Amino acid sequence: LQTERDALLGLLEKADQLSDVLQVQEQLTKVRHELDSLEAQLRLLDDQIDLSTITLDIIEVERVSPDQPQGFWRQIGQNLKENLFSIGRGAKALFAWLISALPYFALGAVPAVVLALLLRRAYRSRKAKRSQKQ
Repeated sequence: LQTERDALLGLLEKADQLSDVLQVQEQLTKVRHELDSLEAQLRLLDDQIDLSTITLDIIEVERVSPDQPQGFWRQIGQNLKENLFSIGRGAKALFAWLISALPYFALGAVPAVVLALLLRRAYRSRKAKRSQKQ
């Protein structure tokens, strides 16, 4: 439509007769109206795209479990494997927690060591006083 509009503008400049000018202007008006309509639709779609939000949740599968029906012993074996896997995962989580909690343990250990040293000194001084009395 933009190319057609440019061509019509070129024809309008070259037109010599009034009837030709009027025909070209009429066609040019139609093309401009169509072009404006399409540009308005494009702006509307751009605004809708700007307002749209896509939410995507991706969950990684840790282990694939079989969907086939299993026999009694195979089901027991599968359950045992799942339980051992869960125990291992729990042990790993517990170890990670212990490592990450070490600063808190160290913070709690300082007063405990100071208290133990004070109690030890008090015990020794009490023991020394007893031995002096005897």
